[in-house]
Amino acid sequence: MKTVREFMLRHQESILIVATIVLGFFALMAFIATVTFHRTSNDECLWINQKSPERGKMLVITQIKKGGVTDQGGIKDGDILLKINGNELESDLHAQGILNSMREGDSARYTISRGGVMMDKYIKIKKLVNYYNVSVTLLALIWLLVGFVVKMSKPDGLTQRLFYRIGAGYCVNVSVLLFNPFGSTLPTTFLAGMYVVLWVYVTNFIPSFILHFFSVFPTEFKFSKKKYFLFLVYGIPFVLSTIALVRGFFTFAETGIIDFRTPFNIVMNAGLPFSYIIALFFLILGLKYNKDKSRKKALVIILASYILGTLGIAFVTIVAPRIGDIIYNTPEYYTPIILMILLPLSFGYSIFRYNLMDVSDVVKNTVTYGFATILLAALYLGVVYGLGQAVGGVMPDEYRNISALVAFILFGVIFQSYREKIQESLTRRFYPEQHEARRILIEFSNNLSNIIGYKNIISSLESVFISTLKVKVFGICLMQQENFCNCESSTGFKFGFDRIDYHESSFQNFVADKKLRKAQIAIEGADFDSVFPNYAAKFRENGIFTIIPMMSNDQLLGFLLFGLKRSGSKFGGSDLDLLVAVSNQTSAAIENARLYAAEADRMNIEKELELARKIQQSLLPNNFPKIEGLEIFGQMRPAKQVGGDYFDVIHRDGNKLYVIVGDVSGKGLAASLYMTKIQTMLQFACESGESPVKILTDINPKIYQMLDKHSFITISLGLFDMNEKVLHYCRAGHLPLIVSENGRAFEVKGTGIALGIEHGKIFNSVINEEKIELKSEQVFLFYSDGITEAMNSSHEMFETEKLLSIVQENKKLPASEITGKIIAEVDNFRHGFQQNDDMTLVAVKVI
Repeated sequence: MKTVREFMLRHQESILIVATIVLGFFALMAFIATVTFHRTSNDECLWINQKSPERGKMLVITQIKKGGVTDQGGIKDGDILLKINGNELESDLHAQGILNSMREGDSARYTISRGGVMMDKYIKIKKLVNYYNVSVTLLALIWLLVGFVVKMSKPDGLTQRLFYRIGAGYCVNVSVLLFNPFGSTLPTTFLAGMYVVLWVYVTNFIPSFILHFFSVFPTEFKFSKKKYFLFLVYGIPFVLSTIALVRGFFTFAETGIIDFRTPFNIVMNAGLPFSYIIALFFLILGLKYNKDKSRKKALVIILASYILGTLGIAFVTIVAPRIGDIIYNTPEYYTPIILMILLPLSFGYSIFRYNLMDVSDVVKNTVTYGFATILLAALYLGVVYGLGQAVGGVMPDEYRNISALVAFILFGVIFQSYREKIQESLTRRFYPEQHEARRILIEFSNNLSNIIGYKNIISSLESVFISTLKVKVFGICLMQQENFCNCESSTGFKFGFDRIDYHESSFQNFVADKKLRKAQIAIEGADFDSVFPNYAAKFRENGIFTIIPMMSNDQLLGFLLFGLKRSGSKFGGSDLDLLVAVSNQTSAAIENARLYAAEADRMNIEKELELARKIQQSLLPNNFPKIEGLEIFGQMRPAKQVGGDYFDVIHRDGNKLYVIVGDVSGKGLAASLYMTKIQTMLQFACESGESPVKILTDINPKIYQMLDKHSFITISLGLFDMNEKVLHYCRAGHLPLIVSENGRAFEVKGTGIALGIEHGKIFNSVINEEKIELKSEQVFLFYSDGITEAMNSSHEMFETEKLLSIVQENKKLPASEITGKIIAEVDNFRHGFQQNDDMTLVAVKVI
């Protein structure tokens, strides 16, 4: 289904042209048939189907025209018609079919019964043009032609589609006249059956199309989109048509005759007058509520023709039978039915004269440029021919053809170079407003690249459309978050609004349909309810008729909102091409402005983060204390400019050294700020010279109060006491301490939870302190998880085993070289893959 839909959208115009040609052909043939070989045979009387106990079904002759052919043939009112030309009669349709097969002036032999006596009478056949059929076929042709122009100008518009459907429906309806104006025994083929089904449904939907059209034109009533209204308008005719079809085919199975008058078009017979009355009511209301003067003039013309057409139908339905006779006896009284064609004619005039349904500009442009093209083509061929003859006449025979060819090419090049200037002159002469608008907008587009900053771009847009082009209502809305835009500018709005929401899936489908049709992406009034369901009414109240999306690489940046032009008409046709071109240029300019602003912000942030990194690095030890028997070295490499890892070495009381490595949950600026506070707290706490477990239990409540609920801090804290030759080690949820001694490397784990998780009761109960005797050649490594959890491109981790192996293999190296080896091995393992966490380590070697 999706493929079929895409095909239909992509070839919409071609399909429309083919459909119009086919429908127009059938309607034209029906008109020709009606006025020529399908003229109704007329015996200037009326037959009535009756039943009697003796005869069953019979045709009773009545309402004989005085002095008419039947009267002249000696037939009287009340005679029973039994046969025509010896054929037994099954129904009035059968009888009419026999008469219709005869030519005008032929004599038909009527076998009648009068008072029980059978007799033959000869009647001279007349031919009657059915004025109703003539009027309906003309109505169908004119409506189809006007509808084609309307729909070609705006294929997506609901009003345009409905208007075209009315004309197409009438064309399908009158196509039956090609078979027989009264009925026919159709061949029992599949195609005949399909035609009957199509004819029934389309014919009975004509009242639906009329009601739906006048519910959205000239004023779109709110109920026109309600489900109950659409069900009433389309659902009921569908159900009744289906019932009529079933009934009709049962009748066909019994008699072999399809009567196109009943029951198939019963819905249309009942629904059409009703739909015309309701539509007239809608039209009057639309005229009342419409405040546009030029539009009112057009609606008055349509209303007048509508009333005249309705009066013509009423006259032939009510008045003509009273003052005259049946149509067979006084056909001249039924000619006012032709007034019904005034309705499509008035639509055509109003559309082209007053720009109804956004058609006028398109048609005028097409006609003007088409005529100019034909004229220029004729001029071109004439000049080329004359120039070739002139050159050939003065040149020798052997060079005549070559000379003519050179002259032809030379003139073609010269003409091509002036083609655009000629087109420009035509536009300036016949469409001065359009020409001036094009000039201004092209100039604006060329200058857009020189405007810096999106606020300046918005100001320039306002100046062009409001001050220069005199657009009465104009607005600019820019995307801020998903599915809504902020209104940055609104001029001429009756009711302001700060933002607009849009339905993303409907918008994407709308854009996709436009691209399939290769049409400009412009949102017009008929599409407001689907794309902007919450703001469609506000747009209409504010006089907004056209919305142009601003897009860059299929990404929506915002919308340009337009009211009427200076002339008071909507933007349409080539106007939309200009607006879309300006929108595209504006989108690029705004995107560039935003990228420029984002890049400037990014550079500012990078400068600030670089400053923060320098400040953080300055807080870390640059020079490590020299303590007899110890060699110390540490470093921290953040994953971003600043990190949440921290290390410190604090020298106290001559031969005491605190070594701290910490890690705040998270990374970046927030983590680094927390860690800066922790560093200050630890430095103050270490002034006392207390044990690691005492320091951590004291600061935990303070950290608990300081951190948010989702953050915590892990710390490894060691106190090297060179007087007692012992290391007091404590860890609060951090990674274990790595120790290398006696030919092996191992972990000292201890117990403890992270700081800041809870106030202190649990923290104090689980934390413990390890004591390790210091020996020569021992290596102690304090580190963060950024080392062991470093990843390569295969998302494999460095792991603790590799770290233990590196420490053991390089235990004889100085502390600075041990840390350098570890960092180098981690970098080699990552092999250029992004660093995913801060990396911190401090190596302490006992010498």
